[in-house]
Amino acid sequence: MARSRLRLRIAVWFALAYLLGLAALNLSLYVSLRLRADRRLTQQMETLAGTLQQAVLLELSETPDSGLAGAGREALREWAAPPGAYRVVDAQGHNLAERGPAAWLAAADLAPLTVPVWTGTPAEEDPVRRVVAWHTEQPRFGVVVTASALGTEEENEVLAWWLGLSLPLVVLLGLGGGYVLSRRALRPIDDLREAIAEISPTALHQRLVVATPPDELDGVKLQFNALLDRLDLAQRANRRFLRQAAHQIRTPLTLVMGEASLELQGPASDALPALRRIRHAAEQMQRRVDDLFLLAEAQAGSPPAVDEVVDLEELLLESAEAMRGRAHQLGRPLRLREVAPRMARGNRALLQESVMELIENALRHGVAGSAVELGTLAGERPGLLVASAGVPFTLNPAGSDPLTEGQDHGLGLAIVQWIARIHGGRLEVTSDNGSNEVTLILPAE
Repeated sequence: MARSRLRLRIAVWFALAYLLGLAALNLSLYVSLRLRADRRLTQQMETLAGTLQQAVLLELSETPDSGLAGAGREALREWAAPPGAYRVVDAQGHNLAERGPAAWLAAADLAPLTVPVWTGTPAEEDPVRRVVAWHTEQPRFGVVVTASALGTEEENEVLAWWLGLSLPLVVLLGLGGGYVLSRRALRPIDDLREAIAEISPTALHQRLVVATPPDELDGVKLQFNALLDRLDLAQRANRRFLRQAAHQIRTPLTLVMGEASLELQGPASDALPALRRIRHAAEQMQRRVDDLFLLAEAQAGSPPAVDEVVDLEELLLESAEAMRGRAHQLGRPLRLREVAPRMARGNRALLQESVMELIENALRHGVAGSAVELGTLAGERPGLLVASAGVPFTLNPAGSDPLTEGQDHGLGLAIVQWIARIHGGRLEVTSDNGSNEVTLILPAE
């Protein structure tokens, strides 16, 4: 299935919305968990500091003569504390007793003791945190607890890594999920496209079904139904005009041909050649008018039926016989190439008109005095060919409009192209050594 740019855009916006939402959530979660981890470590160290205070006070009550320094040393010596650095200081911050790594003890002096909680990194060591707890009653003294903050920092780094990794994963999942979900979301548009495609130019009375109450897509359907109403009215008006115009144009042409034929049946006179030319021009004009109105009706939504079984050999011979007088008048002989019985399905009148138009075109535009050759195709697909010597030429592009794009090579060839197209065939031109061969290829019967 081909990729849909609309589905891709929806998937991208879907993934972007997920990314922004998850990024905001991850950031708030990271800040919250980091603060909680820091607070938990601080609370643990404050608990240790409080416990050490109680141990110092207990030693002081048991041996009051040892003083605060002795009680602190004895408490630190007997106290089974977790790894860390511990100090007991007097009210002025002077060191009374200490225990622990020298680097951590030195880190305790990096900030004033008036700062309750401090986090830093001793030289070439892991990060540590320091907590100061003061005993505000007599005797006044303080306890400084310094512990490693490495575990908390590692937890924060792991958390940041996982939260950062979740962002590209969510983008990928959002793109895939958005593309899949957009197919279901856009299904009503696909249904609308299929419903519009089923409305042919000959069925403009059909209308799209509008739900109740209407949604945004139903609003588009209402507008499209209104457009169909306008097109249906315009098509009906166009058909009425075509019928009226055909009647108005054919009547004087019939009158001209009738008068010319009547005069030609009378006594011979010098005007007979002119009358013959007038009758021939009137016949050509009537045939062209019939072609144009047929083409206009087809474009207005009334295509001709193409379901007859046509004998192409018989059709070619009849057309050649009908055009033999015209060929004699222009001094161009008609010759038959290989002519074999070939059957095709189509509209016999249109196919005969196309053959006569090809012969007329070859007679008028070929080299004077050269023969025009006619024949049927011997390949898998049936067809007819007309060949004559002349200047090479090409056809209008396939799918061009004969009414507006037939000026370059004549309207007749453009109409023959249209006849071939409505039959499911094609018109081809090949030029070689000063000879043009026009082939009308049709589908098999």
